[in-house]
Amino acid sequence: MTFLFFSGFFVLVAIGFVLLPFFLRNPNQSSSFFFTRKELNVSLFEDKKYSLDKDFEEGLLSPKVHSQLINELKSNLLSDVNYDQEQFKIPKKLSRLSSFAAVFAVLLIPVASYSLYGYWGYSQHENIRGLYERTAANRDDLDEARELISALGAVVMGEPESNPLPWAWYFLGENFSMLGLYSEAEVAYRQSSDRLIGESEQALSLGRLALVRYILDEFVITPRVRAAIQQTRRLNPNEIAVLQILASDAETREDYRQAIANWRLLIQADPNSSQSNLLRQKVTDAQLLLAATDDLALSSSSTISPSISVSLSLADSLKVGGDTVVFVAARDADKEGSPPLAVAVLSVKDLPSVVTLTDDQAVGPFKLSSAKSVNLSALISFSGVANPQSGDIRAVSESILLSDEPSEVSLILSSRLP
Repeated sequence: MTFLFFSGFFVLVAIGFVLLPFFLRNPNQSSSFFFTRKELNVSLFEDKKYSLDKDFEEGLLSPKVHSQLINELKSNLLSDVNYDQEQFKIPKKLSRLSSFAAVFAVLLIPVASYSLYGYWGYSQHENIRGLYERTAANRDDLDEARELISALGAVVMGEPESNPLPWAWYFLGENFSMLGLYSEAEVAYRQSSDRLIGESEQALSLGRLALVRYILDEFVITPRVRAAIQQTRRLNPNEIAVLQILASDAETREDYRQAIANWRLLIQADPNSSQSNLLRQKVTDAQLLLAATDDLALSSSSTISPSISVSLSLADSLKVGGDTVVFVAARDADKEGSPPLAVAVLSVKDLPSVVTLTDDQAVGPFKLSSAKSVNLSALISFSGVANPQSGDIRAVSESILLSDEPSEVSLILSSRLP
């Protein structure tokens, strides 16, 4: 109705541009111009006659020549005035033709406007707007969704190439989704997105496309789901469907901080909805879980990890490339041949250096704190692997008893393995 109101208003304005000049035209304009020109001709006649009379009085013209020139001047005056009258006389037939043309233009403007309106396809958009509104209003009526799929399917099947219908495809996808036909919905959302390239509304179709792909891929962010998410976020970083996917994925991975961040963005989008109330409860539950996890981590961290500072240097007599790998390891002294409890990796170019080994450097199921005493070793590996090989440079410490106090050890890499 808004379009019809404004289009009608502008049609009246266009009609006004046609009719106003026609009715405001001065019918006496041409006759006024005629009389002005007539007076000018008479004035010129008087001037020329005066000049001829003066020449005659001064004897410059004979009576015969004078009379002949006067008659010729009168004759020219009469023919000029008659010509002006014929030239500026407006025939009644022409006046009637102008009136008919004005009336025809007035009638043609609305007819042509609404014909072009229908030709360009906007009337078709008006006709299917009801289908869009029914889809938006429908919640759980599956029969209504089937009827809308049938109606919208007919619309998109008749879609002209010159007039794409992206929203018909979008709402078709909405109805497919309601019936759980996610493969068909994926096709519909992709068609809608392809018809909205370059427009901000494309994010809406892309977001729904990502969501149905997420469902089809069993709630895993696969490469094709991630591609749709990235496309959407380039257009709208806070697109609702994408936030739903990211929140669900974070909750599945028990990354509650990320889940809470996305839930809060969803709440901000529609704070008064029933869905927002559910999300607020999820935020509260996740915060309780985080608090419990933090308490457990704090309790675990209360156990003091042993700390060993290893002062590591290379003998001056050895020349080794700076990018060669250096491994520093601590092993349980009471279990010969056991895997390392802590490992640090650096390069020869970092030497001399102090390396600190704690439980944080554990590489297996056992930590430094699981042993009573350890042996420390440093290895320059030319092959880049931690297993010693012939030609590698190695240094090994004596057994060190671990305690609550930090230990310090000095190792000088000076001996090559045979």
